[in-house]
Amino acid sequence: MMLLTMPPSRVGQKGQPPDDSFRHSVWLTYLNSGITVTQGWTTAALLDTKIEWAQLLNQPIKAEFQNLWNPNAPNKGSQKLNFTFKQPHVHARAFLDHGAAGNINALIDAVVGHDGFLLGAEAGYDVSKAAVTRYSASAAYQTPSFTASLLGLQNMSVVAASFYQKVNRNVEAGAKATYDLQSGNSVGLELASKYKLDPLSFAKVSHTTSAS
Repeated sequence: MMLLTMPPSRVGQKGQPPDDSFRHSVWLTYLNSGITVTQGWTTAALLDTKIEWAQLLNQPIKAEFQNLWNPNAPNKGSQKLNFTFKQPHVHARAFLDHGAAGNINALIDAVVGHDGFLLGAEAGYDVSKAAVTRYSASAAYQTPSFTASLLGLQNMSVVAASFYQKVNRNVEAGAKATYDLQSGNSVGLELASKYKLDPLSFAKVSHTTSAS
């Protein structure tokens, strides 16, 4: 099945001109057997081609490929390739980005869970420089009335711990502590509580102590 679509014009507010890049974009979409091919043409003289596979190799893997190409500057095109794997206890993604400058960046993240326990990690990699650009990790435990988590952010240089608890039907409480391992600053602390006064109103109290 093929669909030809042209997004409607966006008229600017208060006399501003419409968004031309949106108004003059034309998209041609082809759907067949779990594969979607979309070809777009914008006023920026870009050919935007996107191919999506709902299922790859008979596995629960979704794949997307996007190619941006300018006929007036064919050497400055860029490509993106994304993969998504999703199962009841595992969710993983991979993103590959080939920029117009020729650099290739990869980003991978994943979360696994079982019986309320969650583990997650993220890593970025610059293929051209053969260097890891970013990484982080997290662990959490979650129930309908309680959540606790521990995160290592900014290349594990910042540690954050938090919890939330629904004490009863009217009272909720939470806290978050953050510590920068590199700077050695004191711990930043956030405390909050919520009390339900009646079905239509509630009161909230919060306190924040910034790291110095």
